[in-house]
Amino acid sequence: MELHVILLVIATLLIVVGLIQPLAARLGLSPTVLLALVGVTIGVGSTILTRSDSFSGVGPVAKSIVSLPIHSDAFLYIFLPMLLFETSLNIEVNRMVEDAGPILLLAVVACSHGRGYRGRTALMAPLTVRYHIELR
Repeated sequence: MELHVILLVIATLLIVVGLIQPLAARLGLSPTVLLALVGVTIGVGSTILTRSDSFSGVGPVAKSIVSLPIHSDAFLYIFLPMLLFETSLNIEVNRMVEDAGPILLLAVVACSHGRGYRGRTALMAPLTVRYHIELR
């Protein structure tokens, strides 16, 4: 893929991201939620248009979006810190304090579940050590 096509796709995506903020305010939605919905729509739509022959005029554009030679981790490292910073500026702390129980519960469950595949969670470590000692 040529460099000017890559830059055009990225510039277009940045314009879409810039238009989401006022659109979210007008619709009364969170900009982060609307950004996720638009991203999923662009991804699914471009994948469908790439595999379909009926939209021949839009096919090359969709193919350039699908075959963008930038790894998904780059998007996480570039855009996730900005999204988190923007969200932290707009969050209502009083409301977050009211929901502290479910937030902490979900965070602990998610972290335990993510590390649980390896059997090294903080809660299961004593059982895991005892299990390995009994086997030997």
